[in-house]
Amino acid sequence: MTEPTDQQTDDGTEIKDLVDIKHRSDVDCELVREYDADGTLYVYREGDEHVIVSRGRDPSNQWVDRKPATRTAVIPGEQLWSIPSNWEKRVTISGTGNARYAIYRIPEPEIDVLVTVPRKNRLVDAWYNVKRVGAMTVTYADEIKWGRLKDHLDRIESDEDNWDVEDDAIEALQQLYRQRRSFEDTFAECVNMHAYDAVFENHNRMRHGPLSINEWLVEPWGDTFGIERLLQDFLGVDSDLAKRVDRELSNTSQYVIPSYPLVRVDVEDRLDLPNGWDIRALDEAGCSGAEIRDYLIVEHYGEMTQSEWANRRGATQSAVSKNISSAKRNIKS
Repeated sequence: MTEPTDQQTDDGTEIKDLVDIKHRSDVDCELVREYDADGTLYVYREGDEHVIVSRGRDPSNQWVDRKPATRTAVIPGEQLWSIPSNWEKRVTISGTGNARYAIYRIPEPEIDVLVTVPRKNRLVDAWYNVKRVGAMTVTYADEIKWGRLKDHLDRIESDEDNWDVEDDAIEALQQLYRQRRSFEDTFAECVNMHAYDAVFENHNRMRHGPLSINEWLVEPWGDTFGIERLLQDFLGVDSDLAKRVDRELSNTSQYVIPSYPLVRVDVEDRLDLPNGWDIRALDEAGCSGAEIRDYLIVEHYGEMTQSEWANRRGATQSAVSKNISSAKRNIKS
């Protein structure tokens, strides 16, 4: 990082003032980020670079740095002072407490990135942390209340009038309870098959911009999920009996099978990232060839210790350690 004066860095590069960027039409740059805490951090795009300017109250938090404006690869653990301009925000997530997250897509080759979003952090910690790199997932995150079905069956069996429930419906409900583990798997599989499209087709149809969810969960179904056909196929019954079974499941004091099952939106690490992904990510982060090689072998892949790797490539352990430390500074700056 380069220490600034009021308007210039040590190498004479002019640093644009935040007020000018925001309010003067003749300033030829784009404000990318503004963050206020114990001072102000702002980022603007100038050509192919993001210029990061930290104006903290503490002298140690007054610096300027430049990073590529676009990134085509990152690795988990990277700390970014700005989100690259070529990334598309897809989801914002409010976690528990003050935790905030976002999912971005790198357009080519369509890789999803989960990052933490700084909120109420000090300036020195106001970076986005890359948590996972891979593919966005939308998966079943609800549960079927089998205890309620058991209670309902017990009430039916203890009532001499059988609650006016036909024998074939009672038998089907009993079969469903006996095979509850298998049905749970079938239900989850069915939800997972349709959840991704339900989330994003419904959202894109209703509004533009990223999807916003609380604590990773969303209910994406525009109408009830609908289980009659699923019950019909699973139990091997006709549509009329499936409808009556569904009605009985709804006659409990509370639902047994969720009509609007919740799903979890997340990013799953991909093991099949494009060839050379890690090398490209470290190169874009500013690492040299030697730093990339040493960091990947020792830290990222954990194949050897520093001493073992130094012996293998005929270098000193201190040289390998220096390269790894330098790579870490690039990744976490």
